[in-house]
Amino acid sequence: MRTGLVIVLAVLALVVAARGLERRTTWYLASDQFAFLTFADDLRHGTVFHDATIVRRLSPYGHAPDVPVDALFQTYIYRDGHLYSRYPPGFPLLLAAAGAIGGERAQHLLNPLLYLALLAALGLGVGQLAGAAAGVAVMWALLVVPAEVHYWGITVARDLPAHLLALVAVWAAWRGRTTLAGFVLGYACSIRPDAVLWGLAVGAVAPRLPLRTLVRGGLAFGVGLVPLLAYNTITQGHPFAFTQGSEFRHVLAATPPALLASLVSGGGFRFAHLPATLPVHLRYLWDAFGLLLIPALGALCIAVRRRAPIAGAFGPYAIVAFLFYSCWGHGDARYLVGVALCLLALAAIGTAQGCRWLSTGPWPWRLVAVAVIATILGVVPREHASRVRTVELALGGAALVSLVLPPALAAVAPAAAMATVGLTRVAQGSGERDPFQEPQVDRARAAIEALVPSGSLVLTTPSLGRPGENITHYTHADASYLGETSAMGSSPAIAAQTVLGTGDQVFLLLGTLDPLPFVADIREVARRDGPSLHDWFADPTRAPLGAVLYEVVGMTPPS
Repeated sequence: MRTGLVIVLAVLALVVAARGLERRTTWYLASDQFAFLTFADDLRHGTVFHDATIVRRLSPYGHAPDVPVDALFQTYIYRDGHLYSRYPPGFPLLLAAAGAIGGERAQHLLNPLLYLALLAALGLGVGQLAGAAAGVAVMWALLVVPAEVHYWGITVARDLPAHLLALVAVWAAWRGRTTLAGFVLGYACSIRPDAVLWGLAVGAVAPRLPLRTLVRGGLAFGVGLVPLLAYNTITQGHPFAFTQGSEFRHVLAATPPALLASLVSGGGFRFAHLPATLPVHLRYLWDAFGLLLIPALGALCIAVRRRAPIAGAFGPYAIVAFLFYSCWGHGDARYLVGVALCLLALAAIGTAQGCRWLSTGPWPWRLVAVAVIATILGVVPREHASRVRTVELALGGAALVSLVLPPALAAVAPAAAMATVGLTRVAQGSGERDPFQEPQVDRARAAIEALVPSGSLVLTTPSLGRPGENITHYTHADASYLGETSAMGSSPAIAAQTVLGTGDQVFLLLGTLDPLPFVADIREVARRDGPSLHDWFADPTRAPLGAVLYEVVGMTPPS
């Protein structure tokens, strides 16, 4: 009976996840998504560099600036006449492969499929480490605990594939498959170089192996890194000169400069940020996990005491990554995706093991434990309607029911409780789709291309959402935000004059009340408001009064 229940709950988790992904996957691009897809398209055409014409059109000088500058919505670097992505090549390579197989649709299906793979991998991995009950519990925890990991499964983002591969590396290392672990972790670092932090978990769970085997694993790690090292060499001239190295200038900024030299360019990562960013990240974990942090930390402490592989698989990364990302200039839940995955696994293990103990332990202590759980649930303040509060109460109910269940079923009680929460949400949900999926993109592409001729430049504003990235990627026109031209030592007026001088057309896509950015002869092409703004890749919630598309007919040459 227990085995059948576990299988049914696992299948239901995959079905519920697939249903949600199919409805909520978005094709709307922000800057990162634009960068990954653009890089992928260039890789499919055999180059790591992007056509720099779009950047040169924004400047009247026709040559590269003396220093590297941000371009293409601050996701690319323009230097020495070359335009290249600031992001590593690992994820764009996956997108390029998906595009070669199934075109644009396959690229947008990649992360939803990887999310399902992550769900299954967590279930199988935790199941092997701590039992099937904990394995199915973590699957439902990923779906119902509001850690928001699913955000990176419904859009084109690199975080999810990096952490998925890193977890695969941990499972492989635990089984002694060092070569596979090394290669997979290396490729994860080609997606996100900071995935190297997962190496702590890989090393912690790997059994003692001969030196030759360890060397083979190290070489495999290097092979997985080849895309990143090759890209660094092509674009920066050195395999270890990272295009995103800017985050680590003044990494030890709190230390007297007389003692430490500047390491690399940037300033986003500093120990001095820790006092401000750490509380932000702690607040995120509390809001996401609430009282589930107690069984998660309890499971980790017990595993450390018993020297169980659970401790090595989830403890080192969670602790070090939490502190590492708390040295960033601002807090962001996205940085803590891997930490959240570790805590979800530990919470699932802790609740499954705790409910099993409630079924087998001495009666007096079992009653005391339930009383303590009830007291904590009653006295710890939580927002009444919060999603994590519902999960807390459901797990409290599972603990109470476990008192009268046989041990095998008691261990599955947390998974069943969270499945009840998840299925209830599905039953009560509206089933709404994201407003930007494939049909909406096709309609918006047709709407823009009907008004804006091929090769035109559209100058727009982020006050409308992110129309620039979407127009540039999905249509045959180029777009730029008004503020971007300053990076080229130019201005919107100069950029417009430059493009008009080539014989191409210039358009302005502005909010209804936005002032014109420069003096020019213009004609109004069209207006839209409300939901129809989606057809211009604009967000109706950002532009409640609508938007206007103008064509720049002529203007006074800039002085």
